Amino acid sequence: MGIQVRQLDGGRLLVNEDYIDVLSANGIETAGTLWAVEGETVKKCVESRGTERSYLKNGTATLEVYVKRYQPVPLKERLKCMFGLKPVFPDCALHEWEAILAFHRERIETMVPIAAASLADGRTVDMTLGIASSRRASEILSESCPRQTRTRLVERIATLAGRLHSARFAHQDFYLVHLFVKDDLSVLPIDLQRVIMGRQFSMRWQAKDLAQLLFSSQPHVSRTDIMRFWKIYTRYFPNLCEDRGFIGRVVRKAGRMTRSASKRNASRV
Repeated sequence: MGIQVRQLDGGRLLVNEDYIDVLSANGIETAGTLWAVEGETVKKCVESRGTERSYLKNGTATLEVYVKRYQPVPLKERLKCMFGLKPVFPDCALHEWEAILAFHRERIETMVPIAAASLADGRTVDMTLGIASSRRASEILSESCPRQTRTRLVERIATLAGRLHSARFAHQDFYLVHLFVKDDLSVLPIDLQRVIMGRQFSMRWQAKDLAQLLFSSQPHVSRTDIMRFWKIYTRYFPNLCEDRGFIGRVVRKAGRMTRSASKRNASRV
């Protein structure tokens, strides 16, 4: 499942070879033209980054794509991460691009990368194919879905988590809202711009991912669901099955997230 990448525009534009003709037909052949793609805003939490939905012409059909743009990471933010012993990703879109490619090499299903670019002033941008016929895991689990569907979805999420961590990937935003579920209940992680890979991976990030997952799933799953998840997840990490220290770390982190969320909600009332 390796993806062949071609460099254009003096190396500033990286393109999935399967989409070179489509991009060219839509006038996207440089880093600047990728940045300038027009679309409708679907997510903009802060001024430094935003996501837009756009459409590319592909013969008589159209392709739904998502474009994520990032402003340069301020020095203050980089120093904050360094002093907090956190990984620094100054080229966010390019890091997400590399993470997506790495996931595909490990046969972990995720977004399909189309292109990524870095501009001379430090801005970065990437484009991915839309995920057709999918919903967020949080939406499905919050509904009164059939027990069999819920069980299968919990099992799929546990398998994904086990495969991610055993491949030495940590998502860092491993909440249910960042897991897209297709009609066949396959689960795709999105928003990979802060993924930790390889040597940077440690049990600290492993625990953080699991705590984020536990925090975001608590309103929607039962104790039985959580035990089922843990049974499948620890097939990849048998040493953690009875590790009370690690389990306690995950539960405490999830608890802190719950308390912080409660304070934020109370302050808005």
